[in-house]
Amino acid sequence: MKRNIANALTLSRILCGVCLLFFDVFSLPFYILYLFCGLSDMLDGFVARKTKSVSEFGSKLDSIADIVFLTCASIKILPEINLPFWLWLWILIIFVAKSIGIILNFIKNKTIAIAHNKLNKACGLLLFLMPLTFSFIKIEYSTIPICILASIGAIRDLHNL
Repeated sequence: MKRNIANALTLSRILCGVCLLFFDVFSLPFYILYLFCGLSDMLDGFVARKTKSVSEFGSKLDSIADIVFLTCASIKILPEINLPFWLWLWILIIFVAKSIGIILNFIKNKTIAIAHNKLNKACGLLLFLMPLTFSFIKIEYSTIPICILASIGAIRDLHNL
């Protein structure tokens, strides 16, 4: 039973990430699901280590859950934000670089994975927190530092392949 708790948290993130698509962006149900996804992302690895149930399957499942959550949240949030063209272009370049990294990693290692290093975790945390700050931080101010970190992370990830 202990071995399944971390994977159950990860699977719940996939389900809740998809459920984001069915709620109005920035509504209470959206925020509840969004926060649950973020918390489950922080907890699943911790639980896996504490229960000594770390596995290759769990690691792959975590990467898939990250991709599903990020994709679904982006589908809902991105159309709602107003950014200058140059920032959209920067985000697109980061997305393409990250996607190339995932594809090359799959070709090389036959696995779907996102590098879970400190830089990517810091970037992910800031990216996760950003929609929670829209009401009191101007979006351009929160987007630029995230894009800087994400750019460095994408270059580093591609370099390490």
